[in-house]
Amino acid sequence: MHGRHTTSMAATQPQRKRRSFNPVSKASACTSLNLNAQVFQFTYTTLFGIHASYLFLRTGSLWPPLTAHIFCNIMGLPQIGYELAMYRRWKWGMSLLLSALSPDLSFLQAIIATYLVGICGFVYVLPRWTSTDGNLYWPREGDKLLSGKY
Repeated sequence: MHGRHTTSMAATQPQRKRRSFNPVSKASACTSLNLNAQVFQFTYTTLFGIHASYLFLRTGSLWPPLTAHIFCNIMGLPQIGYELAMYRRWKWGMSLLLSALSPDLSFLQAIIATYLVGICGFVYVLPRWTSTDGNLYWPREGDKLLSGKY
């Protein structure tokens, strides 16, 4: 090139180690991740289906399962990891509150305890809130059952 000294691009850039591509290990990792996601989704949709069926049978109306479905779609699944990360930023203020409640209570324990109290409270009040008079699908003891043709 007209007397100028030229170097190739390969000579100026550092040498990189070549990595071999193993399609079997990549495929098995993707398959495992996909299977875990499918099992998780199947589990929580099955549990919600049981809950929606319970609401329908206890109340005899489509409105409670419909509103529960809308509410759950808006709220989404609980993300405990996000909440732990968020409350760690407020460590000073939260540590004062937790130390007032119990000196040995950590953030993780407080958040998990709050979830457990909420779940137990929900299970405790659900039968009381869904009991209706004259329900065809789930009669209470002492309810007068309707007989005859419908």
